[in-house]
Amino acid sequence: RFDTAAEFFKGGDSGDALIKGNPKASLLIELVSLPEDDDDIMPPKGRVLTDTEISVLTRWIQEGAPWPESLVLVPKDEKDFAGATAFTAGDKKLREISVYPPDIVLETSRDHQSVVVLATFSDETTMDVTANAEFVFEDSSLVKLRSRNHFEPAKDGETALSVTVGDKKVSVPVKVVGATEDRPISFRMDVMPVFMREDCNTGACHGSARGQDGFMLSLFGYDPKGDYHRLTRELVGHRVNLAIPEESLLVEKAIASVPHTGGKLFEKGSQSYHTLVEWIDDGALNDEKDEAPYVVELQVYPPKLVMEGAGAKQQLTIRGKYSDGHDRDLTDLAIFVTSDESVASVSKSGVVEAKKRGESFIMARFETQTVGIQTIVIPEGLEYTKPKSEEKNYIDSLVHEKLHKLRVEPSGDAGDETFLRRVYLDLVGQLPSVDEYHAFMGDKSPDRREKLVKSLIDRPEFADIWVMKWAELLKIRSDGNVQLGIDYKSALLYQNWLREQIVSNMPVNLMVKELLSSNGGFFENPATVYYDAERDPIKLSEDAAQVFMGLRLQCAQCHNHPFDRWTMDDYYSWAAFFAQIGKKPGVDYREKVIYNRGSGETKHLIDGRVMPPRFLGGEFPDVKGKDRRAVLAEWMADPDNPFFSRNVVNIVWEHFFGIGIVDPVDDVRISNPPSNPELLDELARRFAHDYSFDLKRLVADIVSSSTYQRTTRANPSNASDTKNFAKAGIRRKRAEVMLDTVSQVLEVQNKFEGLPLGSRAVEIGDGRISNYFLETFGRASRESVCSCEVTMEPSLSQALHLLNGDTITKNLKKGPVVKNWVKSNKDPKAVIDEIYIRTVTRKPTSEESTQILKQIEEAKAAKMPLNEIYEDVFWAILNSKEFMFNH
Repeated sequence: RFDTAAEFFKGGDSGDALIKGNPKASLLIELVSLPEDDDDIMPPKGRVLTDTEISVLTRWIQEGAPWPESLVLVPKDEKDFAGATAFTAGDKKLREISVYPPDIVLETSRDHQSVVVLATFSDETTMDVTANAEFVFEDSSLVKLRSRNHFEPAKDGETALSVTVGDKKVSVPVKVVGATEDRPISFRMDVMPVFMREDCNTGACHGSARGQDGFMLSLFGYDPKGDYHRLTRELVGHRVNLAIPEESLLVEKAIASVPHTGGKLFEKGSQSYHTLVEWIDDGALNDEKDEAPYVVELQVYPPKLVMEGAGAKQQLTIRGKYSDGHDRDLTDLAIFVTSDESVASVSKSGVVEAKKRGESFIMARFETQTVGIQTIVIPEGLEYTKPKSEEKNYIDSLVHEKLHKLRVEPSGDAGDETFLRRVYLDLVGQLPSVDEYHAFMGDKSPDRREKLVKSLIDRPEFADIWVMKWAELLKIRSDGNVQLGIDYKSALLYQNWLREQIVSNMPVNLMVKELLSSNGGFFENPATVYYDAERDPIKLSEDAAQVFMGLRLQCAQCHNHPFDRWTMDDYYSWAAFFAQIGKKPGVDYREKVIYNRGSGETKHLIDGRVMPPRFLGGEFPDVKGKDRRAVLAEWMADPDNPFFSRNVVNIVWEHFFGIGIVDPVDDVRISNPPSNPELLDELARRFAHDYSFDLKRLVADIVSSSTYQRTTRANPSNASDTKNFAKAGIRRKRAEVMLDTVSQVLEVQNKFEGLPLGSRAVEIGDGRISNYFLETFGRASRESVCSCEVTMEPSLSQALHLLNGDTITKNLKKGPVVKNWVKSNKDPKAVIDEIYIRTVTRKPTSEESTQILKQIEEAKAAKMPLNEIYEDVFWAILNSKEFMFNH
């Protein structure tokens, strides 16, 4: 008999089954090791033992065959061993194994926990080796098996789970509490998750504004109290049948035993079925005082995947940490979503399957919590050697590390001419002059690029670029009707205040702190205009979150955010910071005075509760007797603020690359993760802690990196990469810069309302002031804080205006450049060189020069005026994509 130690060690008719400490002399090992076709092999039916299983028995006997007296073995089904296979690494070297979750806590008889085992190889690829793992409990009497890697409590105590794969071994602490105690079904903890899991409360089903087929649930479960009422108090005895739970309409529709518009949601006998039936059978009770423990942290394991080859699979396990301190395996209750189905899919049960090369973000959602993991897929058997790319600073190291995981090689360095043009456009919004071109190209010092970057950052035009960008974010725009918006004088003072901050290189956090905590009149303290540019306190709170932290909270005004963690409670507690803004008329009718009223509250939309101010994702601060905005400003400016520094560096990064690390830059959410989280974190850390929010130092880091200075030319491995910065992007010049560079190369002056003749478009401080060219090329109107207001996509109307509009054609004839060439009788070859240098910051190729000079000679032979010939050449290059784009 093999059920108890006493029976096992007593042996059988043929003697002892084993000799403790001597596996070679043990009959057990002899019989299980016989050839498969031997009549005496054990076991005589079913499959034979694998070499791994035999080695386990051998080692057990060698160690003295320990067997706790209290341990009783029972027959197991073959399905318990399904998928169990011996581990083989092939050509790979196994670096380590990780077991998730890293600890197991089983509480009450209803609890359970699944574990997954992840192998990481020397090439940093990962593999699910759960089926290859050996699981051994130090005290196996504490747990019961649902399957070989899924455990339930048996009796209270503490032990350890030893997990072995190949030559790697990991120990996991195990704690069992209340093993014999039952936990009743909870409406909020158990029933509500079924509605989410089965898509019952989505907008396409009963979560829509009017419900579905006469039955409504709150969207994504934001109102459990209302949902309970509609389930149990509407159509009493119909949706919920306390006498015969299985015949409740709620249950019968879900299993499609009666017609259901939404179709069959789950099988009879499934976990969801048993949850609903048991809840109804227990009386369909609500949680006491409408409360229940709620998830405060959702953990997804493994935390990161690098999968090799299409078809590779990885099981996820989800654990929730609850407000009362207990945890729970939520793998069979969470909702799984992938950000890119073509790269990696995820099943309803949490199995990730690799598809094609690329990166996807696998998300799990439960209650209001949404978390996710980065999943990288690379081709199987890809021939790849990590390239030795130049790294000028930490940015390059972090970018190259990500590219290495993707098995993508970065492009090479852009030439000096390309770099010169790119850095001028990005840092000062201008093209280098002919003299500046020759000075840089003639400088042969190894640090010429670093010197150029420093000189450009110190120029006043650098500040103009960032004043313009912040003016867009802060919606600096006047309105002729002061009842509808701010007047021109207030807008001008506001713009001048902003310029002073940027020109003086005020730390960005202190600038925002002064803005948010500002009080007084518009004329005395122009920062206060911020509180009149948007007059609705609720909308103002949304704008503040979007501008300063990149968070779009608008969805949470009416229901919990479907793609992020923000709830309606979060939304209205955030809005409460802006509820006490006071405004009164100033001496001048155009002026208002901003002050703290000391009263005014924000109420929850659903139940009318007065919401206390709370930092997003943080604590409830003490605001008693304080200006709430001042408290908020202190938190916003704190270097440890989890959102502010990340948002600012992301905005800065997007300016130089055309795409943010999180993109769009003002849509930071769990379901829109950063393409390189390590890079974003390090940029934010240095910006906040090392540089004290010094914008110039951050910009210098970015522009000095090899990542910024790459060529736009792709190689075979990065041709399809658009978000990992393996190559430089081709970006159309923004409207203001486009107009300024046209005016610069033609040496003409523009006139804008309120600015002196010759001012640049980037200096326009008022969003209301514009012209046809700027509107055509997508200048922001500053009516909203959305980053989408600036349009960078090329269009047919833009091309037609450059071809036929006055901006180029009229100014070519009006400007002095061509006239001076003709007047000085400048050599045509030198003219062509200068046109190219002025417009695209390079000399023409020999082929370009030859063809153009040939056409000039033909035009001269036809007695065409020389100025018209030069104008035609100039016009053609100004209409080229090379001029219109930064590359």
